[in-house]
Amino acid sequence: MAGQEAERLLMAQLLGKALTNLRAGIGWHKPDEGWLKPFPEALRSFLGVDTAAPPAQQRAKLAAAIERGLNRLPEADRELIDWAWNRSEYDGTEKWSDRRVNHRTIRGYKSVERAVGASIKKLVAAMMPLPEPPLEAAPGQAPSAKNELYRVWAYRKDWSQKRLDVSIYVEPNRVIVRETRDIAARHDGVERFSVRRSYYWAGTAVQVDVAEGAELEQAFEPNTQAVLLLIRVPPTARGDRRRFVVTYETQDMAPVYSSGWLEFDAFTARLQFRNIRPKTVWLIEHFPPKMFTTENIRPVLETYAEPVTDEVDAVCYYEHTFEPSDFTDEGVAWELPDTPWRGGGRSDQANQAPPRPSRCRTDPTQGTTYRPNGSPAPIP
Repeated sequence: MAGQEAERLLMAQLLGKALTNLRAGIGWHKPDEGWLKPFPEALRSFLGVDTAAPPAQQRAKLAAAIERGLNRLPEADRELIDWAWNRSEYDGTEKWSDRRVNHRTIRGYKSVERAVGASIKKLVAAMMPLPEPPLEAAPGQAPSAKNELYRVWAYRKDWSQKRLDVSIYVEPNRVIVRETRDIAARHDGVERFSVRRSYYWAGTAVQVDVAEGAELEQAFEPNTQAVLLLIRVPPTARGDRRRFVVTYETQDMAPVYSSGWLEFDAFTARLQFRNIRPKTVWLIEHFPPKMFTTENIRPVLETYAEPVTDEVDAVCYYEHTFEPSDFTDEGVAWELPDTPWRGGGRSDQANQAPPRPSRCRTDPTQGTTYRPNGSPAPIP
């Protein structure tokens, strides 16, 4: 963890320098390669940019991150930074040294430098990704075991994570999760990737299978509520992509699927109920990491998540495409009739308003396929 904190500190310093340098020359309107020059490759990668992408695409990704950061600042800071970068109204000046002596209200270039520097510091804080949730090892694990977990988890930094598509099949006695990942190599010859999945409830029975496009090299159980997978793919050249599928068949799983700490450019979740009708479905969007614990899932959902039960269609299906930002937690959750929760919640109280019913209808044959001899077999 000390290494991760040191990396964050270094990246914050690099980001501050890069944002300050955007004011140089004509500012925001420089050509793509000149605009990107202050942002080292390591910083771009840290901010989730695919460094193998064309310069225009990298710039667009960084510009979107900057825009999100600016939107979190007070209006005075936003206006000052826009002015320093020549972003809002290009005034034709080609040197920062000329612009800094012509601010409308701040007198003296040294005062301008100090004011812009203070606003840039606020922007750095607004743009920095939230700290990655730690890999929580079981009590009593030796330091060497924890180091091994972090070694495996670090393989993901060799890849740019393009897309995550998740299909969740909820049945009365089990939940099947199918994750399809699309990743691009950041370096030549990389062949390992790591996946972490948390279940929140201890005692969840899980069977994991790498179904397509890769093989499972090793599986770790850092604690009773999570699994860490070391995935192997064929050696991959920088910029090339791999697609693979991981399935989890679970029993006694907490009725929630969340990304935990989303690093993908795109994420779609598909929720299908089989032979059961949900009582409530929630949408989890832009949550900070680590909001959920074993005992608080229901209260957090009731307080912060958006109920979308009425969007579940007539065949008990719900789909949502997320717009990830700044490594947030995204996902879906559900409640089935007569299913106990671990931990309380307001809807356990007698005066809680009844949930809006879903429109879906159940069918005895839903979720099955048929062999040629006519005997039904569950869809895996």
